[in-house]
Amino acid sequence: MNARAAQDVALEFFETARRLFESARDARPVENFFAAGPSILRVISARAPLAEKLLPALAHLSIPPARADWTVLMWDDVSTGTRMPPPPWDWNTARGQRGEILGYNTARIFTVYDSDAGALHLLDAATRTALYWTHDARRLPGYEVSAPLRTILHWFAQTQNMQLIHGGAVGTTDAGVLLAGKGGMGKSTTALACLDSELLYAGDDYCLIQNEPQPAVHSLYSSAKLNADSIARLPQLAAFIANPNALSREKAILFLAEQWRAKLSRGFPLVALVLPRVRDGRDTTLAPATRHDALRALGISTLIQLPRAEESAARRIQALARALPCYTLHLGTDLAQIPRRIAELISELAP
Repeated sequence: MNARAAQDVALEFFETARRLFESARDARPVENFFAAGPSILRVISARAPLAEKLLPALAHLSIPPARADWTVLMWDDVSTGTRMPPPPWDWNTARGQRGEILGYNTARIFTVYDSDAGALHLLDAATRTALYWTHDARRLPGYEVSAPLRTILHWFAQTQNMQLIHGGAVGTTDAGVLLAGKGGMGKSTTALACLDSELLYAGDDYCLIQNEPQPAVHSLYSSAKLNADSIARLPQLAAFIANPNALSREKAILFLAEQWRAKLSRGFPLVALVLPRVRDGRDTTLAPATRHDALRALGISTLIQLPRAEESAARRIQALARALPCYTLHLGTDLAQIPRRIAELISELAP
């Protein structure tokens, strides 16, 4: 199949799915607008249940209706009484490593199916319209609820020379740091320890970064995910866990917009990359890290998680690591020291 034929096939499936959304939507669907970095995102939910499940993590970005740069149409079969027809591809041969549907990803159309979440993501870059479908909103796993529309936001960012990054961020209104590292290294503990400090929270697991005109981070989610160790270190947060009955199979989820809205930031310029590492001992200390350490912490965990993270994504991450000084933050048991060390670093490096 040549490129033009492949594009026609992918576009035909996108249009089929879009028509299904139109048949599923209520006469007055749920419409929300969000300021995601420099762009305005319009999300139209066919019925309320899916919006109630996915949108709390974006609550801090909510804005009044505005002219949107991107539109997401989303629905589920159960609440709308519709049924997604069988896809035209062969499941045994079409799924790529990160859920990409082979033959249905072109320069214009992006198609990914997350089998764990049971969620289909489609994007038409030409019309700046994305579709999100799942069979039953009630069955979405915690990672999908805490970081909703992640794949779609990743694609949007790529078209704007920005990058979704696996990392957290804390700072002031004027400057901050990006927290990087694979799961379990202390990103969430570090970010959440800052809620009781002068520092602001812009995320604990995924953020949006830009390199030009200067390195900066934009918040995407006001949620947080905690493993058992983090809950033990931050017991004051246990009362706010949103999924207490699911902790045997997934991480604890917090939605911060209601209780900590004043501590949430939509973003700030970056002055450093910080790599948290849990250690024994009471004191939290900072030490210089190499760019190789930063690239390994940022690049590997980001690129292996995001579908169609092309060479341009690696270049953006490399540019960020070259532009900023890098530090390892050795986390001690006295959590009050964590925001103090970070605030001191920001004060030292901020212009």
